[in-house]
Parts: sequence; structure tokens; C-alpha cells
Amino acid sequence: MINKMFSMMKYISEENLSKYVETDPYGLDLSDRKEDVIVLDFTVDDQENIQYSGSTVVQYSKKNNLRWFFYAGAPGTQAHKVPTLLTSMYDVIKCPWKKSETSSEKIKQLFENEDIEPGSKLIMKLFNCFKKLDSYPIIHNLSTSFENNFPKIAEDILSKVEDNLKDSFVLTIRMNNQFIGESSYFTDILASWRKDRYEKYYVKSKLIGKNQTCSVCKISKPEVWGFVSTFNFYAAKTELAPLAGGFDKNRSFKNYPVCPECAKKLDEAKYLLTNHMSYKFCGFNYFLIPEFLLDKDKNYEVMEYFYDESKIGQFELKYGRNHIVSNDKEEILDIVAKSDNTLNYSLVFYYKDKEKFSILLNIDGVFPSQFQEIFEAKRKADSFEIFHNLKGLYERNQEADLKFMFENLKVFVPIKSRIYGDYSKSFLELVGRIFRQKQISYKFIIERFMSIFRRKWTNEEYLLYDIEKMINIIYFLHYLKLIDLNKQNISEVNMDELYGKFLEDHQEFLNNDAKRGTFLMGVLTQKLLNIQYKERKATPFRKQLNSLKLSPAYIRKLYPQIIEKLEQYDKNYYRELETTISDILLRAKLEQLSNDEISFYFVTGMTLEKKFKKENEDKSQEEE
Repeated sequence: MINKMFSMMKYISEENLSKYVETDPYGLDLSDRKEDVIVLDFTVDDQENIQYSGSTVVQYSKKNNLRWFFYAGAPGTQAHKVPTLLTSMYDVIKCPWKKSETSSEKIKQLFENEDIEPGSKLIMKLFNCFKKLDSYPIIHNLSTSFENNFPKIAEDILSKVEDNLKDSFVLTIRMNNQFIGESSYFTDILASWRKDRYEKYYVKSKLIGKNQTCSVCKISKPEVWGFVSTFNFYAAKTELAPLAGGFDKNRSFKNYPVCPECAKKLDEAKYLLTNHMSYKFCGFNYFLIPEFLLDKDKNYEVMEYFYDESKIGQFELKYGRNHIVSNDKEEILDIVAKSDNTLNYSLVFYYKDKEKFSILLNIDGVFPSQFQEIFEAKRKADSFEIFHNLKGLYERNQEADLKFMFENLKVFVPIKSRIYGDYSKSFLELVGRIFRQKQISYKFIIERFMSIFRRKWTNEEYLLYDIEKMINIIYFLHYLKLIDLNKQNISEVNMDELYGKFLEDHQEFLNNDAKRGTFLMGVLTQKLLNIQYKERKATPFRKQLNSLKLSPAYIRKLYPQIIEKLEQYDKNYYRELETTISDILLRAKLEQLSNDEISFYFVTGMTLEKKFKKENEDKSQEEE
């Protein structure tokens, strides 16, 4: 991953590098924060005479933070590097109540009672910062001015936030109308901050190697650093370095030596990756990293698809768009599929929480032609009539077409479900096999689906759309040639045109006698349940289905029971269908199907029974 990040930077022009890549040598908070920024203005006549002159509110943005505010969100009790911090009115005043108990009215009363005094949490937060910078005379005097003017400062802050007293805000300063990033008073402070942060590459004891080969650019350099951790998945900073340096931390530069120039380039690549090449996929974050196999000018154009604002951000999700493979707001896979096979892509799924960064799945070497095959398989899978005009699929009382999306896989590998469990690892492994186009066990898919489906069946949940999604998934994987559907010769039997057409249309899905016979038995069973419900407002035969734990022997035992029940109700309208099922089952090799497959094709027939309604069939049954 690191070497691919480094290599792709070759294809960004210097102009685009300065325009789109903003390096962050300070470790700032580069998230899109919603808080306003309250700016405290100070006038400096000389370094010993600093006066507070008022406050104003400006808008927060990542760009403004990088050039003006320098808010880094100091973790825990660590002091802020500069006087910019996240705070609230609860911190501004000396308050005897907990924040959750402090009402807006109580806060205002504190001001009316003149109960605003130094020693508040805000003073202490800034005091820690000022103390760390006390060697700079200007900061020492700024601290004194801030403390002397604190009641006035607190009142000014109140006037800016009195409509939202419980909200947080970012507090910063200006000196002579210059923000921290503009002021000459902070030049040395920021330079020291940069130096301190880059010590993460060799820590305090300066663990460096001399005249060593850089592991990134492969060139011998006068100096290499041992702890370059572009992402926090490199373990050499732990107490015992586990690789080439052995237990001697002082020799850890042998594990992963990086020269200063490459360290800077990797920082730039990290910014580009995090801000322009990170996407959402079924609730997971992933990076999409190109690897160019040939050195050519078109590579610059490919890179622009990621960061050039005129080419990105145009992939809004709408149900029904043929190329969509996920339900996230942005999608770029259909764009990269149009590039040629002189490059490939890595999809790096990751988890990030504050300082923790973990790679969940790394899918290397996916060529554009493979993306194209995925979209083509999706197009074929979505073309079947049974997936069209489904009422209530996405919105109540609204018709829509079912389309393959990777989210549909959650039908049988749910993610963080309180009811059905968390199969995140299985989900990602399945996604990886699809993108790499590696074989997938069909029996595993059916087994996982039935384990979920039986619970839904027991709870009498609505099952139609889950079944349709499952069929759609099977077609998709079939057209990608990732599953073996165990196709066999199909016996010729006489059957009603309505059933014959459906079986003909879906001969790839129902591709042998065992599947066809079991499917049609499911259809017949649901027709019996419909009759029972009409007669008794109950479906007692449902109990005979053994919680959908079916087997070849159980199917053979169940079939005459279905016919007997239809005769008992004197409503056996389906003798022609029964004859067809009998003819198929006589030839079918049911034992070639697993019990889960038997159960799956049976319940699929039950669920799709409404597809087999004749015009002269009992209208009351049709309504049910």
C-alpha cells in the first residue's frame, strides 16, 4: 500500500500538487467541524503592552484551520500547542453544576450575579498552553492580558453564543488583526511544532540510520528515519520492535528506513488518499489506489478523476441507475472501469478511530476489465422480469426495479445486526472474492441464507424481497462465473404454459429436475396455505413444514400430505400442476441437493407463488 501511494504521486503535476494537496506537518484536526470560531482580538503596541480589543465570529473550515487557526484537538490532558481550542460556555465560567444540569437561564444568571471569575476551565486550558510557551515573552504577556481581561472576554463570548449556550465552539486569537498562522509572533512556535511532530519519525533519541537505502525510493541516502508511520499500523514504535532490529529499538531503522524526502512525499500522499481517494462501501471505508503499469501521460488524467473538482462529486445515487453497485452517495467504480488495462487498482478497506488505523481487507490488482465484467454481470442479472415493478421495494406504495447492489449480500451475511449477528468479516471476504473473481461456494451461500431465513420464517416476516434479492445475487455470481449451479439434463414433461414459461425463463437458476420439482412443490404448498387462510384465517399446515428444515426424504413424505389436504378442503384446483410435479420428482435426483438447497428452492417456490395466478383462479385467493 505504501509503495503504491508513493508511486501514484509521480503523476500529479506540481501545479495540481500545490492546488489540491495541503500537507499537514502539525497533525491538525482536518475534519469538517460544525462549530463556529470565536476570535479574540488583541492589540500589540510592543511585546510588553498587549490590550484586549474585542471579539468576532468566523466560519470554520479545514482550509482555514490549516492557514489560520491551527486547531489540533489535543487528546486528553495534553496541552494545546497554540491558543486554539474547542470549548463551551460551561468552560468559560466558574460553574458549580454539571454541564448536563446547566440551563441557559442559569448561565445568564451567573453573569447577572457577577459570578464570573478567573480560575474557570477555560483559563486552566489556556494556562497549560501558555505555560508550555512561557519561554516566548509575547505569550507570557498575552497570558497576563487574557487573565486581566477575562470578565470582559467572557461577556463577549456570551454575546456571541447566547442563542446556543450549550453548544461547543472553537476559540482562537488574533494579534494585530493577524491569525496564528499569519502572525510573525508565532513563526518560531509553529516551526518548533513542526520539528516536534516530525520527531515521530525518529523519536527523542533520534533513531536514525546513516548512509542507508530508503525502502521507499530505493536510493541510498545520507540519513534515513526508523519510525515513519504514515498510518498507525506500523508496530516498530512499540516497546519491542518485532522485525529486523530485533529487541534493540536503537536499530529499528532497519525495519522500515525512510529518507526525509520520502517521508514528506508520503505525508502528501496520505492527505490525497484521505481527502480525495477515500470512499464508502456498504458502511465500510475504503481507499481506491491506482497502480500504473506503463509510464504515460494519460496517467496524469486518471489521477485527476480523484481530486479535480470538475470531474468528481457527480456520482449521486438514484435507485435504478444501471451502473450503481453500492448505495453510497458517491461512487467512482463505474468511472475507473472505463480506463484501460495498463493500470490496476487496490481497494483497501480500513477502520479508523482517533489514533487507531486498521486494514480490514486489501484487494490488490483489480483491472478495469474486471470492473467492467462486474457491471456486465449486474446488467444481465437485473434484466429478469421478476425484478421489475416491485411495489414497496424501497418506498411504500411505490413501484421500483430491484437492482443488484453489494448491500443485498447482507441478506445472508448481515453486518452488526443485533438479531442475526455480525458477519462483517465474511461480508468483506465475499466482496474480496467477487472483485478478484475467485470461486465462491454455492452451498455456503445457501447455508448462510437459510440460517437467516429460517429465523425470519419463524417470526413470520415478509420474505418476498429477501428471496428476490437472493435470486438476483445468484444470477449475478453465475454470470461472473463464480458459483457452480450444478447444471444437469432437464427432463421433458408436460406442464401448464404459465409454469413452463417461468421455468424456461429461469433455466439457469432452476437448471435440474431436483430444483424444479422442489420449487413447484413450494408453489403448490403456498396455494394450500392460501386456501387454509381463506377458510380458517389460519395456516395450520405451516407447522408441517418442519421450520423449513427439509430433506429429500421429508419432501417425498410431504408431497402426498399436500394433495390430501387440498382434497379435504374440496378445492384441489391444481391437479395438472400435481401431475407435473410427480413426473419431475420421479426423474429427480433429490439427494444431489443439500438439505439447505432443498429448503431454499422450496421456500423460493412458496414466496413466488403469486407469480402463478391465472385469470380464472379464485379471485379471493388472488387477493390473499
